Amino acid sequence: MIDHGRHFQIKNLEESIAVVLTVIMMPLTFSITAGAVFGILSFVIMKILLGKYRELSPVLLFIALVCCAWFSIY
Repeated sequence: MIDHGRHFQIKNLEESIAVVLTVIMMPLTFSITAGAVFGILSFVIMKILLGKYRELSPVLLFIALVCCAWFSIY
């Protein structure tokens, strides 16, 4: 699974940070789902903090809200 990491290309700083955080959080939480949710939330939060919130689609914002709800239950 980690073999595909060799082909990762850094295009945007916020995308690469979200990917690295996702890969790190998966083994730390012992859950692929929790790592993916953390990656989605970190990507959305970074876009908002950097002022690039216009690049976020409404669907992604809805998914981020669902992820927040999932984390509150988890």
